[in-house]
This record gives sequence, C-alpha cells and structure tokens, in this order.
Amino acid sequence: MNYNANKDITVEENAVASLKKDIVLRENEINYLSTYSYREKEARSKLGYTAAGEKMMAVPFDKIEAIADQTPGEVAIKVPNYIQWWRYFIE
Repeated sequence: MNYNANKDITVEENAVASLKKDIVLRENEINYLSTYSYREKEARSKLGYTAAGEKMMAVPFDKIEAIADQTPGEVAIKVPNYIQWWRYFIE
C-alpha cells in the first residue's frame, strides 16, 4: 500500500514539474510575442511593411525558381562588385 502511494506521488510530482516547465515556456513565448521586434517582423512578412528609408524589392518567381533549380556544380561565377558598379553606371 505504501509503495503504491509513493509511486503515485512521484508520478504527480513529475507531472507538476512538467507543467511548471510548460508555464515558463508559455511565459517566455508571451514575452517574445509582445516585443517590438516580433511585431516588426510580422508586419514585414505578413503585411509587406518597410522601415523608414528602406525600399521593397520584388523578384520575379521565374528568377527565383531558376536559381533554386541550379545544382551546386551549376552555380554562376560571381562578378566582382566593382565590375557590377562599372556596368551599372557606364554601360
């Protein structure tokens, strides 16, 4: 009888410890969801908002798919930055 009671107590103590951990995790989640950085991230991803001075850039899906379809051996050689600027201003 005493063994079964102790076993039940241990099971319930483990359940209480698990619930306390769950409470801490939920409190941390609530704290994160109430931060400015989370609201800003959600506004950017779901609503397309930008911060002051930023510009939104749209990339066509066909370009994204073409890049995603490349295998590691087919990766294009990156043109140096100074050549890109030269082409932008001069050509």
